Amino acid sequence: MIEIVIALGIVSFCVIPLLGLMTSGLQASKNSQQDTVLALAAKYILSDLRGQTFSSLNVGATTNYLFDYQGDPLSSNSPPSQHAYYTAAVTITANPLAAVTSWNTNASPNLLGVKITFDWPGQTNGNPHATVFNTSLAGY
Repeated sequence: MIEIVIALGIVSFCVIPLLGLMTSGLQASKNSQQDTVLALAAKYILSDLRGQTFSSLNVGATTNYLFDYQGDPLSSNSPPSQHAYYTAAVTITANPLAAVTSWNTNASPNLLGVKITFDWPGQTNGNPHATVFNTSLAGY
């Protein structure tokens, strides 16, 4: 009988840390899934911007995009059953090199900066879950 108690003590001593690792693994998996969804949503937004003529891009304006939990884009007239999980605020700026270099930034009028700020869940501004992508678009 004592052998069984000792064996159970050893097994429980080994299993409890494994259960603690399980929560860390699940959180890492969730973060990885969100990063993948955000990368695909950013790719969709950049593809949409590249599909527009360069002169029609609204410099200085913020455009909002909505995505569901799986990263599929939603239109503003989507049915109420499709709730947006991720919101993306896209801001386009002129001369993105002005802040990081002393080059003559007027020499590159065909270069725009794009800042994509993802916020989730839903449209809660100031939410601790936020990710920012910065990139550039070149007109040619």
